[in-house]
Amino acid sequence: PVTRNHISRKYFESLGGKNIFHGSKAIESYYFFTFVRNPYDRALSGFIEKFGRNGYGQRVTGLSLDITNPRDYVVFLHYLAEGGLYENHHWIPQVDFIWPAVHRLNFIGRVENLEADFHKLTNTLGITPPASDGLLTPRDNASCNLMDNKIRAERFYGNDAYGRKAVE
Repeated sequence: PVTRNHISRKYFESLGGKNIFHGSKAIESYYFFTFVRNPYDRALSGFIEKFGRNGYGQRVTGLSLDITNPRDYVVFLHYLAEGGLYENHHWIPQVDFIWPAVHRLNFIGRVENLEADFHKLTNTLGITPPASDGLLTPRDNASCNLMDNKIRAERFYGNDAYGRKAVE
């Protein structure tokens, strides 16, 4: 199975992050931020997206699931709870692949509030945000009948970064 350190280091280094440790500035002087998505919406979106087209979900999990069937979403949640949570980066809890660790972040924005949180971030940093016609936000899953399974998902997403506060 994939571990937190494996994911963090692999993706961070693939973005050129290993150079941060060798710079002239001490890492403690950096301002770290991230944007996270509501973990329940993220799990549901992962299910809909990955099982809804091109067979990706079936290839990764070995499960043949129908995104229009609420029972199949429960099967997917059971798969996650029984060990599948770390089998693919599309549904790993965000707290497990954020680098640096969540307790070191100076700012945690929410994707659902992207435009407002992005402006808070740029104000905090004292920079002018680029002009935009509005930042994109994820699809709203609130009307989806599969969201009723939020309680089941809370067992393994309850400790995700979404509800955490950044250091001040």
